[in-house]
Amino acid sequence: VARLCAGSYAIELYRLIVPEEVADPAVFGWLAGFMERWEHDLPDPADLAAEEMALLDLLGHAPRLDACVTCGKVAPDRAWGRFDPAAGGLVCRACGSGRTGTVRVGSRVRAFLTAVARPGQGAAGRGSDAHDRVLVDAKALRDCMDGYVRAIAEREPRSMRSLRRAWGM
Repeated sequence: VARLCAGSYAIELYRLIVPEEVADPAVFGWLAGFMERWEHDLPDPADLAAEEMALLDLLGHAPRLDACVTCGKVAPDRAWGRFDPAAGGLVCRACGSGRTGTVRVGSRVRAFLTAVARPGQGAAGRGSDAHDRVLVDAKALRDCMDGYVRAIAEREPRSMRSLRRAWGM
């Protein structure tokens, strides 16, 4: 069942966010690699975020994590902040004040997202040593990524609910 959840999500995500006219072997390679990497196991929330970031990077949709997407103010490394999926990344306290739909992210979630969002890194190289899985807030991480995927795809992938149930979220 776990393999079915992960595979279904990968195919659905691919169909939702990869334009039909994209014939890039690297983008198809993402899907093939995902299926191979998770053939026997369910990816944990952090692993799935790394996989999603790899696809988003290939498509030029990686979120902005170094500065506020609204005003451009550079985000301090160790500070918590807010992630606005609809706006495409972090928002500073001033710009995020009163916004709905944002997710509060701690410094560890931000550090993880920044580590896996590095352009040009393949999914296999993302996240493996970039974080301590015990310290990453899986719910906040998934709230960021689920919201961002929903914003890019313009709807929530149906299979995401199955993954959340499998993770006990």
